[in-house]
Amino acid sequence: MLTKENIDRRKEAIEQNTPGNGKYGVAINVFEIFGIDGTLIDVNARDEKGYTPIIVAIESQNNEILEYLIKNGANLREKHPLFKRSVLNVACYYENEKAVEMLLSANPKLINEQSGIDGWTALQDATLKANIDIIKVLLKNGANPQLKDYNGGTAMDMATDFGKGQIVKLFRDNVKANRKY
Repeated sequence: MLTKENIDRRKEAIEQNTPGNGKYGVAINVFEIFGIDGTLIDVNARDEKGYTPIIVAIESQNNEILEYLIKNGANLREKHPLFKRSVLNVACYYENEKAVEMLLSANPKLINEQSGIDGWTALQDATLKANIDIIKVLLKNGANPQLKDYNGGTAMDMATDFGKGQIVKLFRDNVKANRKY
């Protein structure tokens, strides 16, 4: 039964068991997810700047909240309000490996989706950041290093152009392993 006392107990329990600010100092207040009467608020709501909880959770590295949002129906095809990047691109850009794993586990089809603005894939964002661990996760889940963006560039081109030899080797090994004869 929802009483003021039960809501207060729930808030106290959440307060005691909720981690602090994320990596970039952006805290997500768990109480904002619940209305005053304890009912769930829309997990896809937008703030005045167009941000949704899933984008903020990924950017702030608050993966406990991200898990909650995924389980409660957050839109996994949401785009960043400024950069028009997918949630997976955002996770790669902010180097949130756990979020990458969680998003791909929830929806493996996100792997080669391209952003609306320039056609970049999550693999291109991970390559830009030279994050080997995230690149390995993406490749393991079927990311295509030869998928072209709207300007004809690929993650493989980016790694080559920026002199990222270890990443180029990962991509070449991946292409060889997936080559169909």
